[in-house]
Amino acid sequence: MTELHAGVRTADLPTDGVPILAAATVLIVADRPDLQVLTMRRSAASSFVADHTVFPGGRLDDADRDPAWTSLVTGLDPDDADRALSVADGGLAHWIAAVRETLEEVGLMIGFDDPTLVAQRRSIEGGELRFRDALAAAGCRLDLSGLHPVGRWVTPPPSAKRYDTYFFVARAAPGAEPVADGREAVEVGW
Repeated sequence: MTELHAGVRTADLPTDGVPILAAATVLIVADRPDLQVLTMRRSAASSFVADHTVFPGGRLDDADRDPAWTSLVTGLDPDDADRALSVADGGLAHWIAAVRETLEEVGLMIGFDDPTLVAQRRSIEGGELRFRDALAAAGCRLDLSGLHPVGRWVTPPPSAKRYDTYFFVARAAPGAEPVADGREAVEVGW
């Protein structure tokens, strides 16, 4: 991975013919006496970093960019998200993707507390249910004030898949215990 600095546009990076996709990942920290960070091992069948230990995260989906998200979030408005990531627009989508991917892959909630959404994670991950619709139906709003950007890295060429990834850090809810989805994440641990 190559570290990128604020203000560098993805469109200005050399691609070697491989598109660079937007992504978000989260370092989830458990506030315990020995301070622990959550990692997961990706499936050996994964098309990207197979069988590697990584942090939860993934690429942004089109639904993460939907302007309707502004009515379902607190603690961060779109302009502040853009400024925090030094982007012209669409910064909020990185926060949404970070929360969604964490729910899908390891079953942890960041910025919301509704166990019914954890029970729906497979439907959300499989695309049968949009994350935004599940939140709205549950009467939830995402509080994004506890999810903080800490870095940005891009997969260097040559790679079959490349990602421009914003890294975030968040505190795990007290007593939170991750559960691997068995598809993307096959093991999780602190």
